[in-house]
Amino acid sequence: MRTKEDPREEGIRQIKEIGESLILNAESIVGTEKYLCSICIRAEINPGDIPKIDISRTFFPEGCLEKNNKPE
Repeated sequence: MRTKEDPREEGIRQIKEIGESLILNAESIVGTEKYLCSICIRAEINPGDIPKIDISRTFFPEGCLEKNNKPE
């Protein structure tokens, strides 16, 4: 029978697990977009639940920047 984990210790463990996952997946998180603008990483921790990581990337379309930056 599994004993219930202390909520504080559970939160600390989950944060460490999130950090390990971010480190292991850093290259894919950054992605390969040529004109990356920003990365937003959000973690959700709820007692008794599996932690969740939400990642969004913002980047400029290559065609727009390259077309608008060509010398005339």
